[in-house]
Amino acid sequence: MVVGPDMAGRLIEVGDVDSSEARMIVHAMPARPHVLTEVKSMAPRTTAEIMAQADQLADRFERGEIPGPSAKHVDGAIFRAIFAAFEQRAHADAELASAIHAARVAGASWATIGSMIGLTGEAVRSRYGLTRTG
Repeated sequence: MVVGPDMAGRLIEVGDVDSSEARMIVHAMPARPHVLTEVKSMAPRTTAEIMAQADQLADRFERGEIPGPSAKHVDGAIFRAIFAAFEQRAHADAELASAIHAARVAGASWATIGSMIGLTGEAVRSRYGLTRTG
């Protein structure tokens, strides 16, 4: 069984069988809750785990182990670009967390910090979970 997005971005599950003559789809349906739970449990949790998995998938794709859409060849550069953007975002997220911590140490309120990044103070406090020191 394969789980992935359909053209509208909804997660679906597709069951298939390989026979000596052909590969056939035996069912395709919206992904059931227990399948989604299994998929989530397989997903990496930390940025480092995500980056390692992205490298592994890009390598497998380039070796032809993972076929692209309609089994067309897709240049691995596309996946390297996605990975590079993810690394940049991870770096920016770390910088933001550091800046938020510095603002809290300096005495800024969660509400003030939130207003700078388009969130409520409660959302910032919940997301970054930092406490004021000093």
